[in-house]
Amino acid sequence: MLDEADVRSFLKLRSRAQPLFPGLFLEIRELALAQLVDTGAYGVIGEFDRERAMALFPELGLDVPVDWVAFGFPGREFYDVHVGVILETSEWPVLCHTGLHVSDGAWPDLEAHVTGIDWRAGVGSTPESVVAGEVREHRFCDPATDFDFGGSEAQAVRLAERAVAYYRAAFKAVT
Repeated sequence: MLDEADVRSFLKLRSRAQPLFPGLFLEIRELALAQLVDTGAYGVIGEFDRERAMALFPELGLDVPVDWVAFGFPGREFYDVHVGVILETSEWPVLCHTGLHVSDGAWPDLEAHVTGIDWRAGVGSTPESVVAGEVREHRFCDPATDFDFGGSEAQAVRLAERAVAYYRAAFKAVT
């Protein structure tokens, strides 16, 4: 049970952390969308989409991950396929990664298209291919790296650039 001191401490810390959560994701979204204007991309921030994420993953309840920003493709259901920028905040150090995410449900229709993407030409390397079982996604991502909280502005620029590269690499294959 939380007492008044705990709640006061939490509220004070929450106001100090807002430049990072959700501020960082707002910055990444703005930077990436400015470069993707010609594609019809749209950005969704996890914290602002918590209810929809909870409805899709009811077994996770309030523990549904929301420390992300992702970019949807026109004509596709957002949670079926998107490019995601994720901060893994459940453990220290916080890790971050960017990549294409395809839901289990959309995978049969998109597998041949996605596996045919020339990732090296599009993003400069071959992404790691993993299945994120908790949220039932096939992911093609950069390797996770430690998030540098001291350089969050530079991190926002880097992560937005990676999101743009993944989005452009996957665009024709998934639209």
